[in-house]
Amino acid sequence: MEGQQALGRSGRYYLEAIYELQQRSGKATTSSVAARLGLSDPSATRMIKKLAALQLLERTPCQGARLTPAGETLARQATRRRDVVERFLIEVLGYCYEQARAEADLLANVISEEFERRIAALICYSSVDSHADADEGCSC
Repeated sequence: MEGQQALGRSGRYYLEAIYELQQRSGKATTSSVAARLGLSDPSATRMIKKLAALQLLERTPCQGARLTPAGETLARQATRRRDVVERFLIEVLGYCYEQARAEADLLANVISEEFERRIAALICYSSVDSHADADEGCSC
């Protein structure tokens, strides 16, 4: 997807953070996004503007940001990919949660969709947002 390639790793982190904030409180202010990612408000503002230019979110000054359908799709995919890798690291490789989370944040940005599907099938991962028959063939 063209938008995802222009996004980069940090853009995906922002989308995930905005998605999670929207799910929890219904909105994602610049300050809440910055706090969630441990960054300054000006840094968050710059990336939010970039994501708005890519039409992945709608930005209203003083109100915050809201993901567009395209932005929400990318955020769900990024979140799911991280969750699949995290669960694999915990269940198969025996990582503790903190280690798995840190590794999954890195690995999720470099694995292919095929690799993600195979890991998901291996651990019988399914979720409301799952795509491409991730749990097909599992006998959990």
